[in-house]
Amino acid sequence: MASNEWDDWMQKIVNFYVFKTDGINTNMLFVTNDDRVYGMGANDYGVLGTGDDMCANKPTPISMLKDKRIINFLSGKKFTVFYSSDNCVYSCGNNSWGQLGSEGLVGQLMVTPMKVQINKNNALVHDISCGSDHTLVLTHRHQVYGWGSNRFGQINSRDTAIEVIDTPVLIDFNGNQCIKAVHCCRNTSFALTSDGQVFIWGVTGGETGVEVFNRQLDEPMDCLEYYITCELLLDILKCVRYLHQLEPPVIYRDLKPDNILIANYIENGQVIR
Repeated sequence: MASNEWDDWMQKIVNFYVFKTDGINTNMLFVTNDDRVYGMGANDYGVLGTGDDMCANKPTPISMLKDKRIINFLSGKKFTVFYSSDNCVYSCGNNSWGQLGSEGLVGQLMVTPMKVQINKNNALVHDISCGSDHTLVLTHRHQVYGWGSNRFGQINSRDTAIEVIDTPVLIDFNGNQCIKAVHCCRNTSFALTSDGQVFIWGVTGGETGVEVFNRQLDEPMDCLEYYITCELLLDILKCVRYLHQLEPPVIYRDLKPDNILIANYIENGQVIR
């Protein structure tokens, strides 16, 4: 598009998200000030939700999400998740591992966003995160639901024989745990409790079941392990805070020390990554 056309769009955009499919092809999603959602980019597997899987060389409206009050975008390797201020979750793209959360549609390509029913009570979503082929949701009742690939136990670490979970299932933490945050990274899942315990299950380093610090799903980290994890997360949080303070805010996935560069930016005497 011509530069003057982009100038017009930039005046309208209130939120945007840039991501890659298969870690290669670039896509962009954004919301405008009239509550419209647009997609642009490679659109592999129909991840933009524009109704097809053709490359979009210019902003293309996502009709299904018109007036849906979309406030957040997330993505996995081949799928996209949309979250609205009305507590609705939508998904589209490749569904080979049930990662779209729609029962009976495994293996299909969904090029239009479909609503995901978290549970029968329509629980309020407090936090949401996507891995390569799975998604975790934290509700206002501190319950965690997951769906998608379970090849490595990233949803149910006690039964990896069930490789595909195509609808949201409640994750059991063996006790009355008060979960306050969830996070997915590729084929690994994380949950943080209100008293500072971190649960990690799924895959790291190519192993299954027993993962980071040799912890099972129902085993919390000890103090030293928790400290190490917090130090790693601190660098990431600094970067996220900087991106979110930009106008408009920048949303980015898969932030980690390996792909965060040190910039010449000083705040309170510290170098911000």
